[in-house]
Amino acid sequence: MRRECFPIVNLKIKVMTQAQNEVIVRMNEQLDFLRDNPGVEMPMSSSRYDEEQEYQRFESIMNTKLYLTKEEYDFCFAYDKDVREDTSYVGDVVELGDYLNLRLYSEHDHEKRQYEMEVNG
Repeated sequence: MRRECFPIVNLKIKVMTQAQNEVIVRMNEQLDFLRDNPGVEMPMSSSRYDEEQEYQRFESIMNTKLYLTKEEYDFCFAYDKDVREDTSYVGDVVELGDYLNLRLYSEHDHEKRQYEMEVNG
């Protein structure tokens, strides 16, 4: 009878750091919650909630405000660097804000308003 020999594998035991252990504990807690509450959505973590709030504020500004203040522009630029392409600096020309939101600005609408002012005005 022939005996098979298997090579002994050199196993290295990795010691988990405290942070890794805490992540595993949180993941297990989340899995327990999902198992015990089928159909219920996981509560949002505070960092995820903050990210969602930033996204909502960014979308609100960029989809509703024709003119952005310096603070709004800085916030949007920090959130998405492409805002630079979607805005134009107008400075002190307009009291409503320092930056024109090109996502909302339309040359056609501008000319229509000017025409109406000239005809009615």
